[in-house]
Amino acid sequence: MKNLSLILLLLVIFTGELAAQERHGHERMREMRKNFILERVSLSDEQIADFWEEYESIWHKRKQIRKQHRLNQSQELSVTELRQREIDLRKQELELKEEELSTFTKHLSDEQIRELEKAEMEFRDMVMEYKRKKRQEKSSESDE
Repeated sequence: MKNLSLILLLLVIFTGELAAQERHGHERMREMRKNFILERVSLSDEQIADFWEEYESIWHKRKQIRKQHRLNQSQELSVTELRQREIDLRKQELELKEEELSTFTKHLSDEQIRELEKAEMEFRDMVMEYKRKKRQEKSSESDE
């Protein structure tokens, strides 16, 4: 019984540590994204203060929509249900695009918006390339 309690305690501690590491990783990634974007987009301190919180909110909503797309694809749904959910998500994406346009034009010039969009794509590409390399490394390690 003591062994079972010890195992359960270790499992709880280990699970908590993994969750904390994952949260730390997400926070680190958010900071890296912010720094990357702010290095490439010429913003005044005032613009950063006014804009960044709203930008983070939009980015989070965008992430939630992408997550829901993936979830829909992983579920066994009827074609009709899947298509309806995708239509609903597309509507949400369009509403978010409108919110994004309103927020961006309120705080940024056209040139800054272009710089922002380019920086977002560059950061996403860098992250994808990093993940691809990590997968290749793991794959080559397991082959050895």
